Amino acid sequence: MRLTFLIAFNVLISILFFITFEESINYLKSGCFLFSMNKKVFVNLLFLLIVFLFLVSCVEQNVGVEDAPLPVNSESEVVKNVEVDNVVSDVNINVSSKIVVEAKIKEEVIEPKKEELKVATEKKIVSQNVTTVTKAKQPGWSSSVSVTKTVTHMVVAGNGIPMHQMGSFPMMMDGNSDGRPDNPNTVSAQKYNYKIPLMPKKAGSTTALPMGPIAIALSGAVFFNPLNAEKQDAIEVEVFDMCQGHPEMQGRYHYHQLSDCLEVGSEGHSFLIGYAFDGFGIYGPHEDTAVLATGLDSCNGHMNTELGYHYHTTSTYPYVLGCYGGVVESANFDVMGAGGGNVGAKNPPPPMGQGPPPPKGGPPPPK
Repeated sequence: MRLTFLIAFNVLISILFFITFEESINYLKSGCFLFSMNKKVFVNLLFLLIVFLFLVSCVEQNVGVEDAPLPVNSESEVVKNVEVDNVVSDVNINVSSKIVVEAKIKEEVIEPKKEELKVATEKKIVSQNVTTVTKAKQPGWSSSVSVTKTVTHMVVAGNGIPMHQMGSFPMMMDGNSDGRPDNPNTVSAQKYNYKIPLMPKKAGSTTALPMGPIAIALSGAVFFNPLNAEKQDAIEVEVFDMCQGHPEMQGRYHYHQLSDCLEVGSEGHSFLIGYAFDGFGIYGPHEDTAVLATGLDSCNGHMNTELGYHYHTTSTYPYVLGCYGGVVESANFDVMGAGGGNVGAKNPPPPMGQGPPPPKGGPPPPK
């Protein structure tokens, strides 16, 4: 390549300086070429030389790139480089795959925990919702009852007709085979006006229960003591409707026991279902969820830190109250015109400290 450029250079000299090719070669060989030229020729030659050197440098760079011989192991190294690149790519792919797989595994490991937490949370929410729905609120007074308060008393007025369903009275059938109608009486409206102490006080001794009303239920009906007019255990010998109630001769619908139509709740302490005439509350049978009240005294009452002294209903005698444990509001006792009559114009309570006589075969009266 360099010889080719020398020849081309001599040809250019011959053309520019009007000399033959042989003369140009002789000039170059003799070394006197530059001294035999005038000034103009010298400038042209210098310019041509610079261009020539620039071209030679460019050609050498291209030749270096194009004609540079490959090393003996270049192909194998290229192959190796390709293989290494492939291996690196494979490694990267494998590493990436491993990372993805590990990420997926982590997701699969973590996600169930999230799902379990979600399910647990949902269960908790559902459980809370179920509790909120199933736990009934403490019922209030029936709409048939009017309640007003003074400084010392809660005055409960009503007609004695409960809002819940009642049986069809009179019941003239002899369902209990005692030779008389089950209940020949008819339910009629009353004029109740009971005074319940707002600050009940525990008495030094118990007070016997009167015949007739002994307490007022939230339903508006009244509770009687456990005996009927013949001084028998009413639960054993009387006939009741679907709400465990019936009327007596004055038409007063009443209970001798806990009515299925009074809401007592299913969780925790039973609900309040009424008030005794001494001002203490009467509750259903439980002191906690599915736990019957214990430690009841002869009046069917006991103490706790939340409610103080209060009464519980029981499935056995005396069912509601056995006596009064507090100071009784005597104005509530059975007097015609105040609470209605009970087989007569007036039935005063038994002597102090004596309860109703025991039923046949029943326990002795409370002392």
